[in-house]
Amino acid sequence: MISMLQILLFLTLFPFLISSVDAEGYSLRYRLDEKGAKYKFKTVYRAKFTSLDEVRSLTEDISGTFQDLPVKILPRGGYRVSRSVHVENYVHNGREHPVEEYEKDLAGYEYILDPRKGKVKIVGSKTFDSRDAMEMVISFPRKEVKVGDTWRSSLYYNLKVGKQRKVPLKGVFKLTNVQGNIARIVGRYIGEVPPDRRMDYEGAVKWDCEFYFNLSKGEMERGRVVTGLKYLSKTLIAREFFFQSKKKERIGYALHLTSTFERD
Repeated sequence: MISMLQILLFLTLFPFLISSVDAEGYSLRYRLDEKGAKYKFKTVYRAKFTSLDEVRSLTEDISGTFQDLPVKILPRGGYRVSRSVHVENYVHNGREHPVEEYEKDLAGYEYILDPRKGKVKIVGSKTFDSRDAMEMVISFPRKEVKVGDTWRSSLYYNLKVGKQRKVPLKGVFKLTNVQGNIARIVGRYIGEVPPDRRMDYEGAVKWDCEFYFNLSKGEMERGRVVTGLKYLSKTLIAREFFFQSKKKERIGYALHLTSTFERD
């Protein structure tokens, strides 16, 4: 039987129990101290081309380091940042190739880092667009977010299909949890590749990401971005080919790209 003391104790603690749920708001903003940041990176590229005559596969693994150093703090907030990239390993179709001297240190560049929007501009570039999913730029909401909150960014995948050059992606970013100073952010975006009436092809793009963001430093600790693309034939011949092939191959093109980075 529940005593009056237990009831009073529950009523006393009830507000605390409610507030003990992680309802804290977090301001997600990029910063960069004078020492900058250095990361290890790895990119794994897998492509497959299937036709009636042959199946061709391409694999590439590239790894190395990149380093960001602040050039100056901008008057309205944000930074002008210098990035250098150093390639250490290159594997093509399972075979390791020597990295030529001119490839080890790629041409560096400078970019503008906005506290909320991330990398918004590459100095001197007329083609850079932070909305391109391959740039792996994540922008943050204007307001504070709590664990479980989601927000949207305008993203697209750069793919030329007929007259269309960009495939719009739809999805959300989500703050899944915070442990100490580290916030885990995931993103799930998808897009439909429009059918090509001339060839009767259609497909889809999937873009998934996972970032670990240091709230106190305002910097990414590590991240992973996975891009999957399938662009397949829908013709009757393609269907017959699929049913008759031993490995159930589909005529068309498939891409799987995984990019990871981690604080060095």
